[in-house]
Amino acid sequence: MSITCGYMRQRRERMPMKFSQLKALNTIARVGSIQRAARELAISQPALSKSIRTLELEFGVPLLRRSAKGVSLTEFGQAAVKRSQTIHKEMDRLSDEICWLKNERNGRLSIGITPLCSGPVLADAVAHMQHDHPGVDISLTESRSNQILGGLRDGLFDLGLVTGVGEAPPSGGTILKRFSTRLLIGRADFSGSKSIDQLLAERWIDIDVSDEQNYISTLFKDEERRPARIFQCTSVSMAVDLAPRLGAIIYLVEAALPFFSRLIEDGMLTPIETDFLLPAVNVYLVKSEGSMLSPAAERFVRFLTRDSQ
Repeated sequence: MSITCGYMRQRRERMPMKFSQLKALNTIARVGSIQRAARELAISQPALSKSIRTLELEFGVPLLRRSAKGVSLTEFGQAAVKRSQTIHKEMDRLSDEICWLKNERNGRLSIGITPLCSGPVLADAVAHMQHDHPGVDISLTESRSNQILGGLRDGLFDLGLVTGVGEAPPSGGTILKRFSTRLLIGRADFSGSKSIDQLLAERWIDIDVSDEQNYISTLFKDEERRPARIFQCTSVSMAVDLAPRLGAIIYLVEAALPFFSRLIEDGMLTPIETDFLLPAVNVYLVKSEGSMLSPAAERFVRFLTRDSQ
């Protein structure tokens, strides 16, 4: 093993890896053909093949599996592509930071959010960011907590906003705000205070689906059982549309109720009174551990923390 590592170090000293080689490998992996990749990169096919062979010599392993049907990544190629995607993201962020320092307030900001994070705090921060820095392109992607955390590790997101009912934030996260919650049912004939046993018999829509700190699991943990009928839907708007059609229970942060006041007034959604306490939901601000935030991300965090006070 030590001999191999020494051999690799010598090769790297003679043939330093180039960013263009990693870009070429990523393009081949995406389109599945050296010929198509060469056209997309506007270089000749022999030049592209030579670039990949040089990269394979640098690593000392084959990165592509060549056949009559095209090319595919070897195990080593898959690892190289995954790491190089992070490098590409960091290069994009470096370019954004240079532009920012040149007083060109442009850039990109990619944020992953779980469904219950959407609300006035996030909306206000986005509005302030767009007003003060209109040149920054903001992308909001709604997803599950574990997918957002994975996206942060892989460089797909600059920031993550995830929810949970536990006290401990996810790795790399801090509590941004704590919200009280409210249960609503898509029926008008559901009056009076309800016990937890009565709610067990109802159909539920699970909005903030997560592998840990799940709202419904926490709510019924003392009962050591869960409702028998749970419909999973990771979209608040779709869950609100489905609840009256299914006669199902949904849970929302209390701060979001004004957005659905018309449905409540029309009897499409009925707030449920309970004889027990409901779990609060924490909103966590998460970034990738060990990575630097771009200037745009830092500015957005300032708006977010200010608006959440």
